[in-house]
Amino acid sequence: QEVTALWNAACGTDLAISPRFAAYNLRPSPGGDQRAAFAIQEGRAIGFVSASYLNDPTVADPHSGWIDAIAVAPEAQGKGTGNALMQWAE
Repeated sequence: QEVTALWNAACGTDLAISPRFAAYNLRPSPGGDQRAAFAIQEGRAIGFVSASYLNDPTVADPHSGWIDAIAVAPEAQGKGTGNALMQWAE
């Protein structure tokens, strides 16, 4: 629910998603590993990031990965939240 709310607030109605869409699209890839984090301020989520990588060296470089999704609430944008989430993901 938090991921959906943050995404929809950050991206607006043109790119709005449902909780079902988020759950489906944020499932880990087969043979991969996935981690996610929320940025919390004053007890509420103001951003999130989900990152994945393949842990099979026969398929991908062990230092390769990707961001599944990232979003920051509009009131927290431009204040370093997204940067901090990206650094965590790296």
